[in-house]
This record gives sequence, structure tokens and C-alpha cells, in this order.
Amino acid sequence: MARLWIALTLCMCSFLSHANKDISGVWQGQLKVQEDMVLPLVLHLSKTGDTYQATLDSPSQGATNIPVKLVTYEASTLMLDIQAIGAKYEGTVSPEKIEGTFSQMGRTFPLTLMRQTSTQAKANKDAMARPQEPESPYPYRVEEIEVTHISEDFSLAGTLTLPDQNGPFPAAILITGSGPQDRDETLAGHKPFKVIADYLTRQGIAVLRADDRGVAGSGGTFEGATLQDFATDVASLYQYLSNRSDIEADQIGLIGHSEGGMTGPLFAMEQDDVAWMVLLAAPGVSGREVWLTQQRSFAEAYGAPDPDAAYSVMAKALELAEKDHSEDEIFAFLIAQGLPEQSARMNAQFMSGPWGSSFLRYDPAAVFPTLSMPVLAVYGEKDSQVAATPNAKGIKALYGKSNSELLTVKTLPDLNHLFQHAESGLPDEYARITETFDETTLALMADWILSQQP
Repeated sequence: MARLWIALTLCMCSFLSHANKDISGVWQGQLKVQEDMVLPLVLHLSKTGDTYQATLDSPSQGATNIPVKLVTYEASTLMLDIQAIGAKYEGTVSPEKIEGTFSQMGRTFPLTLMRQTSTQAKANKDAMARPQEPESPYPYRVEEIEVTHISEDFSLAGTLTLPDQNGPFPAAILITGSGPQDRDETLAGHKPFKVIADYLTRQGIAVLRADDRGVAGSGGTFEGATLQDFATDVASLYQYLSNRSDIEADQIGLIGHSEGGMTGPLFAMEQDDVAWMVLLAAPGVSGREVWLTQQRSFAEAYGAPDPDAAYSVMAKALELAEKDHSEDEIFAFLIAQGLPEQSARMNAQFMSGPWGSSFLRYDPAAVFPTLSMPVLAVYGEKDSQVAATPNAKGIKALYGKSNSELLTVKTLPDLNHLFQHAESGLPDEYARITETFDETTLALMADWILSQQP
């Protein structure tokens, strides 16, 4: 999943300042990080005695309360040291605005912050609301569990939710998308896996969700892991559930989102006892084609003059990676094609690294024809990351006529990659949408899973 350049770490700190005219309140501005990308930022300033406290929000990334380590305000000059994201800001204060410069990772950007009225501040807060996120007390049991990995020396930490009835229960294992994810698949301020687990458990289905290896409570190392490594993590969770007396061992299924729709099938082709699979925005074409199509889609959406050129450049860079050229060689090629340095480095790392290589070499044609369990594949019509039409068509073709009765494919209108109702479907919209996960999709999953029970 594409990630913006700004690294966001949430925690709280204390701050220092010197007395001056009070600038407490909410200030908002637009940080132009690229020609076609603007990042809204919201600064919260409060004052206790002569000491200012400050936090920063990045609404389009769903990040709130980013700590400002040090605040100084003297002679109409405001200086912020935002160590959590390796950034600084210096600006000149006037009654209604602060004009200055934001710097990070050796780059500087002009940033003007405008004072917000209480109504505007409330609107910003309301835009970050997540009304679907469940809160305790829950009408079901919640267990925090630790699962020993089947082949490596670490454990996975997770949450198992169980209906408040007598078991045994059918069960689902949730499998996260790309990048280091916690058990809730937290993204853009949303917790889609927490919402899915809550809904399904209320319908009588036990749900296990776990932090990725090397993330939050789980051991191991995320960096350098491949799709095949992640499949062994799924195997560990599957084995754990299979050994519980309150779980129906022959009714354990998988729900994989995005990259999880690659990892899950890779495990299921080795374990044909998996009862069923739900694939949310799962690739039905090669990882290579998914990624290249995404480059063209983003280029077109953000107004690039020749979106096909983006596809062509990345395809040529991939050819270098496939011929085992080094990261630096791929980087040099992309720089020569006019990519910004940061973008060129990020893409070169992806193409040449272990995870990126395993993603790009993933071929569903080697996986899906081997599967023998029922599969529900669901796509969002406005998905800009795993496009619905080619991937739904691809997965149908892989099943063919001989075993098409195992496959159910649904494309739902107006939904994006996170299964939110969307306008553009682009990633920068995720955090601005208050909906976390479409309820029609939740009901579709629950009804289909329950229909698979004997």
C-alpha cells in the first residue's frame, strides 16, 4: 500500500517556551510536499503559565497528537522541534497567521498556518471521528493471546474474540495488507480489522487477529520478510486455533485484505483443511501487474501529463530488478528518468528488497487452481490500489469452468480499497472519510461464512 513520506509516531511529551503574546489555539495550513500532493497539517497550541504545549495532526494520514518536543516563542518568532517525525518549523506570528518554513529530511517547504475559529476546529475534529469503532463493554468474550511460531523463535501477539455462548465456534483468521500492521490493521486513523472482528463475533463467529511479526506485541523482525514468511505466520495462527476445544477445527477460515489476499492463498495451498476464504481486494493478476497498474492509476489521478509513461518507466525499472541489478543501479535509472530523489530511492528499495521481490513475483495462476475450498472475493468499484475490473476478471479466469462453483465474486459500487464509500478512491481520501468499513460488505461476509457451515 502506498505510504506518504512523512513518518508519524504517536506519543506525548512536555514542552518549553518563553512568555509572549498568547498564541494558544488551533492553527491549520497546507504543506505542498510535491507538485501534485498537498498535506493538511493542524497545530494545537496550549499554554500553562509561561509554558506552551503543542501537538500536530496530519488529517489526511489519520495521525493525531504527534508530539512537539520543544516550543519556543520570542519576538513574534515561533519555533517547533518535532523530533517524533524528524522535523522543525520556524515562523513569524501575526494575529491571524504564522508564516514560516517546515523542514524535514533535508528538505524545506513553505508553510503558512491560519488561526482556526472554534467552529473550524470542531469541524476538523468531527472529520477525524470514527463512529464505527467498537468500544467496551462488548457482548462477547475477548482474550489477549500469544501464539508460538511454528518454525521461528518468536511469538505472535493477538486478540481472539469469542461469542458469549457455548462453543465450539467456526472461526476466522484476519490477515493484514502490506506494510507493518498491527492487529487492527490501523490505517489513516481507522481500525478496519477491529470493526470486522466485532461484527462477525456478534454473528456467532470467533475471530483471531494478530500483530504482524515485529509489530506492537509480536516478536520477530518485519524487515526483510517475504510473502512466504508471512504465510508461516498464518500457519502458526491456524495451528493455534485448531488446538482449541472451543473452536471447530474443521471450520476455520481466512479473511485476507489486499496483500493478505496473497498471503492467505499461499498458506491455503499448503493446508487444504482451510474451510473457506474471504478475499478483500485481493490480486487476481500477478503482483507485478498490480503494482504497475497502480503506478499508472495514481499518475492519471494526480494529473501527470502522460500516465502511460509512469507505467513504462516502472516496467523498465522492474526489468532491471528482475535481472538482479542492485538497488543503487535501479535508483540511478529512476533518477535519470526524472523521478524525485526520495521517490526513486523508495521504489528502488521496494523492487530490489526481499519483500518487494516476493510481491512482484507473486503469480496467482500458480496458486488459485490448486485450492479446493470455497472462496468469496470482494472488490470495491473505486479501488485505486487493486483495481476491481482486471482483478475480478483475473480470478474468475483462474478458476475457469471446472471449479467455478467454488468461487463467488462481488464488485460493490462506490467503495475504495478500504471498503469505504468514496469519491475518488485515492489513498489521500481514506482519513477524511468517517466510515471505517461498509456495513453491506460486513453483512455479505457474515452471511456467506455462515452459509458454509455444515
